[in-house]
Amino acid sequence: MMKGGIGNLMKQVQQVQDNMAKMQEKLADMEVQGQSGAGMVKVKPHLPQMVRFRRINLMDDTFPINAPLDLIFCRNVMIYFDRPTQAKLATKFYRYLKPGGFLFIGHSESLQRLDQPFTPVAPTIYRKGT
Repeated sequence: MMKGGIGNLMKQVQQVQDNMAKMQEKLADMEVQGQSGAGMVKVKPHLPQMVRFRRINLMDDTFPINAPLDLIFCRNVMIYFDRPTQAKLATKFYRYLKPGGFLFIGHSESLQRLDQPFTPVAPTIYRKGT
């Protein structure tokens, strides 16, 4: 039997749909210059200047990040850690995201069975509360 019944399930489905709509609005606000190739877009020149790539040791207590992030992509990494370490990473990622920010993980990963504060948006997308 389902915990909370059908009413609870419908409420959860509505929350996921609302979160998807919010994410689509954010993505629609991205500044796009036009088509670049098959299924690809080209962003305006100032956007790449805002992106920083860094090597970060995920086991460090803190990351060398000075400002909250809009997005974190950590795809196909957490599958190599045990559950307690995955939960710690999720909590760290949450701490470094802006309110309303998104965490993207790999298709073979899930935060569903972890003690973590994110709201699921889609199977591999999680959102920090606002």
